[in-house]
Amino acid sequence: MLFLVIFVSAFQIEVQAQKKNYISIVVPEEMNIETPLSKYRLAANTLAGSEVTINGKKIKVYNSGAFVDLMKLKFGENKFTLKSKYKNGKTIKKSFSIFRKDKKLKTSTKSKLVIDDEMMLPSQNTWLDSGDILNVRV
Repeated sequence: MLFLVIFVSAFQIEVQAQKKNYISIVVPEEMNIETPLSKYRLAANTLAGSEVTINGKKIKVYNSGAFVDLMKLKFGENKFTLKSKYKNGKTIKKSFSIFRKDKKLKTSTKSKLVIDDEMMLPSQNTWLDSGDILNVRV
């Protein structure tokens, strides 16, 4: 009986040693993303029982191997490295970048705004009464 327990335990250890670790990233959808957002969602999975970190910060891995995070972004390039370490010591890394752009519109001082009178509506002064509709074109 003891021999059987030792054999089964050794078999389980060998099976675990043969499992190949992986990281499958679902979100972000690409390895290089551009966004105006201050935070971006991470959704991925790995071999169940692995320990996962993103830029050194530990992330909870669910029993299914899935893990999620909400990554804070600074303006410019944000580099992230995911590391998954399985029980048998096998480690895998995957990296991606998210570029946070400034969403504020910027105007150029080099050109002036010009309104052409030729296409303007109404083309003359107009008196309106309550309920009248005014069509405007510039």
